[in-house]
Amino acid sequence: GQPAFYDGVEIENEMHFAYYTPIFDAKGKCIGMLSVAKPTKEVVHSKMKSIMPIVLLGFAGMIVAGFFSLGFAKDLVNGIGKIELFLGKVAKGNLSDDLDYAVSKREDELGNMARNAVKMQKSLIELVEKDPLTGLYNRRSAEKKLKEAYRNKTTKNINMHLVIGDID
Repeated sequence: GQPAFYDGVEIENEMHFAYYTPIFDAKGKCIGMLSVAKPTKEVVHSKMKSIMPIVLLGFAGMIVAGFFSLGFAKDLVNGIGKIELFLGKVAKGNLSDDLDYAVSKREDELGNMARNAVKMQKSLIELVEKDPLTGLYNRRSAEKKLKEAYRNKTTKNINMHLVIGDID
């Protein structure tokens, strides 16, 4: 007296899905059954036909997300490489080199790292080139400036005058 769904119903040597429901008369007495059956192959084919666009759309979404992720990762690795190159130059004593502006203007953690690397470079310049007591440039800084001026004189053929004063 209850409706029921069955899978694996064999009809004429072929498997079917079947639904049975009772038929009642006006007095509520069960007078028969009504059934509907569909071959399992057709149901599976119809289900696959319905699911396939969703699967393909999901796969296409994963491919698009992968390309965005690769682009983002490439940008991160490129920025990290530029910071690494800059810090390597600073570690070798080149305190006048500049970090790529595109990295330091970033609004993420990588940009913060870049700006901190530049601050570190400026702090090192202060420590190496200035007297801590007076804040004046020291001998090391003067030698650097003298070499730079001499280089400009020889490469650009600029006249140069030198005045040195030492106050103790």
